[in-house]
Amino acid sequence: MSRKSTRSATPALADHVEVSPVANGLDKAQWFGEFVKFKEASNLYKTDFGKIDMKDLPDGHQEYFIQTQWPYQAAPGEYLVSVYAVKDGKVVEQAESHVKVEQVGMVKTLATMAKDNAALYGFLSIGIALSAGLGVGLVFRKGGGSH
Repeated sequence: MSRKSTRSATPALADHVEVSPVANGLDKAQWFGEFVKFKEASNLYKTDFGKIDMKDLPDGHQEYFIQTQWPYQAAPGEYLVSVYAVKDGKVVEQAESHVKVEQVGMVKTLATMAKDNAALYGFLSIGIALSAGLGVGLVFRKGGGSH
């Protein structure tokens, strides 16, 4: 995603955004531009080109699919994801879907342990930290330090 490509899609989206109240001498376009920069820096807004796959259904409708990287900072929960198709600087189609984000695997196990059994989680964390420290000490024992 380049800055140039991102900028080309934002004017079309700006027509679908309401900014109020507008203060400090900035107009709606400036506020929207700053908002987009903030969301991009937080990895919560992204512009992709050519990543939408379509599937024709037997009833004549079409399904659209998009794969993208989900921000790792996103907390578990349900999110509303909005997708806009932009062509020639105008939004030609829009879709929304709810996405449920859940912790799985080791992350879920550790989060559950930290919440439900804090003492065990604390001892386990200390044990892992001590083991890692001892392991590094053994690896660098011969060449480290000045005696």
